[in-house]
Amino acid sequence: MPSSSHPVERFSFSTALFGMLVLTLGMGLGRFLYTPMLPVMMAEGAFSFSQLSWIASGNYAGYLAGSLLFSFGAFHQPSRLRPFLLVSALASGLLILAMAWLPPFILVLLIRFLAGVASAGMLIFGSTLIMQHTRHPFVLAALFSGVGIGIALGNEYVLAGLHFALSSQTLWQGAGALSGMMLIALTLLMPSKKHAIAPMPLGKNGATDNELVVTGYSVRPGGIWLYHRRDLPAAHGERCRLTIVNRPSLDVSRLINCARLL
Repeated sequence: MPSSSHPVERFSFSTALFGMLVLTLGMGLGRFLYTPMLPVMMAEGAFSFSQLSWIASGNYAGYLAGSLLFSFGAFHQPSRLRPFLLVSALASGLLILAMAWLPPFILVLLIRFLAGVASAGMLIFGSTLIMQHTRHPFVLAALFSGVGIGIALGNEYVLAGLHFALSSQTLWQGAGALSGMMLIALTLLMPSKKHAIAPMPLGKNGATDNELVVTGYSVRPGGIWLYHRRDLPAAHGERCRLTIVNRPSLDVSRLINCARLL
């Protein structure tokens, strides 16, 4: 696939593969491998159905907690994204491996809760890191395809293990080893800092020099009217107009340029 000349839409196969592996490990295996493993552990009598249901709920609670925790800006400084992503990936692999020892119910509940937190971290830090390097549609599609690929991989892995009469303990150990290999691949494929998209310089009002911070817009015959109540000169009625010709959809990011027209 040809690469785009615009840095925002740069195509990189290694970045696409990196993104796919992030969610294959973090979501497909770290979060959803438990689904096909649940009946295996129940058939072995390791836990009751009620206990396994609580364990699943603990994982969902961990994912929610992680999503809320990692939404704070302190976690999204550029220098911290890579370490946080690698810690989340390492935690996902170790927590998968920890399931192989079938600890008591309370510990398993804690393990799956922490696995949910790690899954949220991989989704948030991985997607943020990729968005700092490219907005290419194929790369973004590859990122989120990792969820489905991981689910399919986990299901087929468990089915293959049952075909060879493997125990749940062995299956968790194998999944931990697979996670370790993915972690190594993630480390090798991680996008370089030198390829990150440079932030646009800020103007005196905190907006980028070639952008207008828009507080509202309206669609009228002949064009799109963009409004800004403070920064536009009063002589222009605090608005400017862009005429859109033959555009089936509105791309606001391409419209917010009328400050240059005034």
